[in-house]
Amino acid sequence: MHHFESIRVVKLAQLSFICCFLAVIWSCGDSQQQTIEKQLPESNATQVPHTSELASAQQLNGNEAKITSLLYRVQAGDVFRYKFSQDDKLNQDGMNAETSQTLYYTKKIKSIKSDGSIEMTVRYDSIRLNNNYPDLRDSTKRITTSYNSSNPKDRENKDFNQYNGILGEEITALVSKDGHISEISGLTPLLSKIFGDMKDSLNPKMREQALEQIKVQLYQRPLQQEYQNFPDGGTIDSTNTWQFKERSPLSGIFLVDNSITYHLDAVKQVGSRKTAFISAKLVSSIDNPAQKQGIVAFKLNKSEISGSGETILDVEKGYTIQKKNTIRTFIDATMSDAKTKQSKRAVQSLVSTMKIELIK
Repeated sequence: MHHFESIRVVKLAQLSFICCFLAVIWSCGDSQQQTIEKQLPESNATQVPHTSELASAQQLNGNEAKITSLLYRVQAGDVFRYKFSQDDKLNQDGMNAETSQTLYYTKKIKSIKSDGSIEMTVRYDSIRLNNNYPDLRDSTKRITTSYNSSNPKDRENKDFNQYNGILGEEITALVSKDGHISEISGLTPLLSKIFGDMKDSLNPKMREQALEQIKVQLYQRPLQQEYQNFPDGGTIDSTNTWQFKERSPLSGIFLVDNSITYHLDAVKQVGSRKTAFISAKLVSSIDNPAQKQGIVAFKLNKSEISGSGETILDVEKGYTIQKKNTIRTFIDATMSDAKTKQSKRAVQSLVSTMKIELIK
């Protein structure tokens, strides 16, 4: 469970990988016709354990089960294919919205740097999205949108250039041995596919903003979820427990202090590999329940954020075999306008479930 980055408030509107900035300056780019997801697996792809193997895995005991270090130790030439899926269920003031996304991607390990960081290429092979939310203009109606990269019509639809533009394109990422994405590069060519001729009309600031949005929304946030938070220095003590703490934004207004406790529950033999079964618990609190932005004041009347997760990890190389996180967020807030003397209350609950699976 990495950073619980799914903690956020989802707006009751069409959800997209790229923020409104990209939608405003949208343009027509060339759509890719090849069906990426039908490509054959790489010959040196990592062997994937069958579900039955995981279910019947033999628990190790004594010295066989002892693990003193966990780090990301993949090797040059390794290839990994993953399926990432996330489902969000939102209720805001009685209105429900549901969104889901499924990403298939391939990673090829290029080299190991002198500091232990790993250089790799990443390629999206398939993207699928489904959104169902209320029509804010007519509460009796709902709006549904979907995208499937295996559908030729969607691949030809210029409204989906932001998705079609990244399919099959390899970018480069640098990941530290403790599982943090430190650098993402090779994004500039994607601007042409996403914006087409409009790319040349973007001024330097707009290009910089577009590249930052592509990096964060399309790559860094979803891909970071794959990696485990390892203990400091990778060292596991006799308690088999370690913590990770961070501060993250909520709705762009409040700050959340997150504390995640990890525990190595079991070490099991799955086929020829030794695997670690790790559980995680998230406890969060709002650092600034009262916040002011200009003449508008925000106050949290009540908030609850919690989460849990399970990860199956390859002990030798530290890569994720399976992972599942669930986060529950409840917010009761009031917004007051000092000029108009008006206030509005909003009550929102969000359940977000994320899954990562190593696939063939």
